[in-house]
Amino acid sequence: MSVKKHINAQSIIFITIACIGVLIALILGNDDARPHLLFIAMIITLLGIPHGALDTLYARQVFSLNSKISWLRFLISYLILALMVIGFWLIAPTLFLIFFIIFSIHHFADDLVAPATIFNRYIYGGIIIFFPSLLHGEVLSKLYGYLISPDDAKLL
Repeated sequence: MSVKKHINAQSIIFITIACIGVLIALILGNDDARPHLLFIAMIITLLGIPHGALDTLYARQVFSLNSKISWLRFLISYLILALMVIGFWLIAPTLFLIFFIIFSIHHFADDLVAPATIFNRYIYGGIIIFFPSLLHGEVLSKLYGYLISPDDAKLL
C-alpha cells in the first residue's frame, strides 16, 4: 500500500474518531477536562505518532534517500530546520503560532487525496485546527496563552 493510501486511510479513521470524540464531549460537557485529555492522549498515541512515523517513508520516497550519506544529509537538514523553528518561536512567538496554524491547515489538507477538491481539502484541514475552539474557546485561549502572551492568545 502506498504512503498516500496509508495517510488517506488514517485520515478517514481520524475524522471518524474525532466525530465520536465531539459527541462524547457534548454528552460529558465541559466541567471535567480529564476524560477529554485522556481521549486526546489516546488519539495522539494511536494516530498522531504513527502519522509522524510515516514522514521517514515519505522523505525516502520524495528525496530518494537510498544511501547512508543521503540519510545523513536529510537528518542534518531536518535538525537544522528544527533549530530554526525553535529560534523563530523564541524571537516572535505570536507570529510563529499564526504561521504554524496556517502550515498545519495546509498539512492536514494534504492528507486527503483525489477525488477531494482543493476546497474540501482545506475545509478538512481547517476543521481539524479550528473545531476545538467552537466547543472549548476559553480553554484553547488558555492553552495558547502558555505559548504566547495571554492577550494575543485571546485575540487568536
